[in-house]
Amino acid sequence: MRFYTLLIFLFVLVNTFSSDQISVLEHPRLFWTSQNDSVVRHSLKSSVYAERLKNLSFQCDTLINTPLLERKKIGKRLLSVSREAERRIIMLSFMWRLTGDERYAERAKSELINVCSFSDWNPSHFLDVAEMCIAVSVGYDWLYNWLDEKSKKYISERLYRLGGHYVVNKRPSSMNRKDNWNQVCNSGVTIAAIALADDVINDYVSIINKSLMNVLRSQMEYGVNGAYPEGHVYWEFGTGYNVLLYSAIETAFKGTIKIDYNKKFMQSPFYIANMRGPIFKAFNYADNSEDFMYSPCLFWFALKLNKTCVAEYEYSMLNNKSINHRLMPLGLIWSAQIDNSIDFQYNPPLYYVDNGFTPVFTIRSSWSDNNCWFIGAKGGKVNSPHGHMDVGSFVLDAGGVRWVSDLGPEPYNNIESKGIDLWNMKTQDCDRWNLFRYGFTSHNTLSFDDKPLLINKYCDINVDSVSNQDIVASVDLSPLYNQMVVKRSYHLVGNKYFELCDEVKTTEKGTIMSWRIITSAKVNIIDDYTVYLHKDGRTMMLHVDTDNKISFNVAEAKPKNDFESNNEGYNILSFNSNLMANSKNTFNTIFKLIK
Repeated sequence: MRFYTLLIFLFVLVNTFSSDQISVLEHPRLFWTSQNDSVVRHSLKSSVYAERLKNLSFQCDTLINTPLLERKKIGKRLLSVSREAERRIIMLSFMWRLTGDERYAERAKSELINVCSFSDWNPSHFLDVAEMCIAVSVGYDWLYNWLDEKSKKYISERLYRLGGHYVVNKRPSSMNRKDNWNQVCNSGVTIAAIALADDVINDYVSIINKSLMNVLRSQMEYGVNGAYPEGHVYWEFGTGYNVLLYSAIETAFKGTIKIDYNKKFMQSPFYIANMRGPIFKAFNYADNSEDFMYSPCLFWFALKLNKTCVAEYEYSMLNNKSINHRLMPLGLIWSAQIDNSIDFQYNPPLYYVDNGFTPVFTIRSSWSDNNCWFIGAKGGKVNSPHGHMDVGSFVLDAGGVRWVSDLGPEPYNNIESKGIDLWNMKTQDCDRWNLFRYGFTSHNTLSFDDKPLLINKYCDINVDSVSNQDIVASVDLSPLYNQMVVKRSYHLVGNKYFELCDEVKTTEKGTIMSWRIITSAKVNIIDDYTVYLHKDGRTMMLHVDTDNKISFNVAEAKPKNDFESNNEGYNILSFNSNLMANSKNTFNTIFKLIK
């Protein structure tokens, strides 16, 4: 605690500022300013951006006759409205500045006045307020020199009242958390503070300084190699808004405020690169989907690190019409300032490990072959932020197919609307662990006597050996199962096969071990020890080498409750084994492509 306090003190000493610095601000001051205007405009004329800008113009044209947003909550959240406001206002303001089309400015103004007329921005779920603050702040700043005085006065007063008011009078606890909420909420109010600095300076200087102090809390949770404890989806959310905070300060104060970036924070783009598998599916653990997240903030990292490789996927999808990120214009601004002569090539090691708050490990046989082998495995604790009973679990890609999957989370509101306490993770018997996608029976790990994993026990991941393309890592799962000794190792042998080894030493009492994986492949059980999986014209053989008696079983991955996702197309492949008391047992499962 003393070390953490010292870090906060040093951070504040370097980064806090006063109203004297705010007094030199001009509009526009956020992200796209007079300092970078010529570079941004020149770069965006390149053919590289032609299709994306054409698509943004089309979206703006469509919005002209689209109904304005309404204050409609989904469950306890207004977040979908805040995010659509961000998309609309930032995009319209951006395209007006780029093209001079007055229709876009008029519509952006209508969107601003509309959301500012809401009774509130749902402060009980402060993420909604934070994202709406960003939407209104950017629109207000970018349109400032165009807006009439009456509109400017109304928007600025409502931005203060609906965003800053709650922070000044009752600072929400979400700004002091250690997760993505901290980063999003601090970013939102800080950007509002900068946008309104001319008029509400006494209140907002303190908010900006407190936000700079608070955001370090969440950054201390990153692993030493940048791993984000909540997974790749929440990295994109939390880190993306943390980038907005830094970029807003950098551009508004023209470099006079020097931010000493946290090393772990600046390593995190390489964590994302390693979480992305070869077939556009991510290693998803906890409350994360397997879909890649398009991350405009990676253009900022590419700019700061002078490494375009960290945004390779973002560049490749720049003109893909299916990508419609609400912060896309900001990504274009950062991208436009990058030196395009920098090499894209990314040649890191074939494995990645980070034993931070949530230990993770990935192995792959290549960085350039989409048919390569890719394995992602997780350690840590069950009840970490957004946690599942997935410690020891893994995903597996090979031959262009995902053979072993993680089902991801349930839609939050769907579960919350049934009166289930989804966010209580404090006890073994809380509601969360009884849901299929969150409990142990839906994850690619082990269980004993059909008992759940212990929720508050921590498991490290270790890299045991690396020799050319022969890589072995392991996780000691013993803390999850009381007094038994349980070790799982992950061994990728070049581009040949993958071996999953489970070693179990029992206590004075015998037990029934259950081994399972989730798969969307068609399952063909050959014998008690061998299974073929078939998908997309490829075949994967699984063979278990063990002295124990086992027998494979396949069942649909169906939950007990009809309100949970039915997981159509997914099966549980499993086997059980009776383990004698005081026995040592080994199960080597070989995964090998045979077609």
